[in-house]
Amino acid sequence: SHERANSAEVPSAGKDLPMLPRLRFPAPWAVAGLATVLVVLAGFALWGALTTNRDATDVTRTTGTSTAFTDARYAVGQEESLERKYRLQPSPQIAALHAAAARDVVAALTAARLSADPQERAAADQILGLQNGYLAAIHRMFRAVDRGQAQSQTIDITQVDPVFSRIQAASTGTAAAATADSQEALARLRHAENLVVVGIPIAFGVGLLMLGFFAHVLVAALRESRSQARENRHMALHDALTVLPNRILFNDRLEQAIRDAQ
Repeated sequence: SHERANSAEVPSAGKDLPMLPRLRFPAPWAVAGLATVLVVLAGFALWGALTTNRDATDVTRTTGTSTAFTDARYAVGQEESLERKYRLQPSPQIAALHAAAARDVVAALTAARLSADPQERAAADQILGLQNGYLAAIHRMFRAVDRGQAQSQTIDITQVDPVFSRIQAASTGTAAAATADSQEALARLRHAENLVVVGIPIAFGVGLLMLGFFAHVLVAALRESRSQARENRHMALHDALTVLPNRILFNDRLEQAIRDAQ
């Protein structure tokens, strides 16, 4: 029975065995480090996705606005060209083409308003208002041309040209500003994409190294904790001086022998 007691390190379940303290979770700072790394990696990935999506949406919006304002500027140029042509060679075909160009101006500005920011929307509304005044003056001038009246030149100089000059300046300036905004948004998107393409692999590489380090610390701490627990159990069941089994272990083994004998 003495050899049997010496060979057993952990008793079965004797009533006189003392309550051993519970193991504390090893290396809480390593657990916190693991959680922090995971949160940082997830946050960086989420930030990259949101930033890229925001910049891509901004590029789509500004590109649409720029295209619409550019179309309006070209249509305004068509209006001017057809206006001059009508004064030289008036015909229903040229008048119809001029009316189509005017509709293109309104359609392009209406499309621009859908994706424009408040400042660009106000500029589009201003050009639309000027366009209405320009068309009214054009109709008066075309009627004078059709009648062969010299008053058509006066209408052109005093009514058509001043309004058209404002339309042309406003449409050109707005189209240039919208194009600049689109290019700036595209540059931001490229910068964000480069940052994500380069930054995410680096961040995840560093994160994996840190995860490996903290995991190693946790495994080492857990092994040490288990070794300490085994040592504590051995000390609780053996004499500290002679390292022989003590009374607690003796009583436990005695109870086991009695149960086996029964």
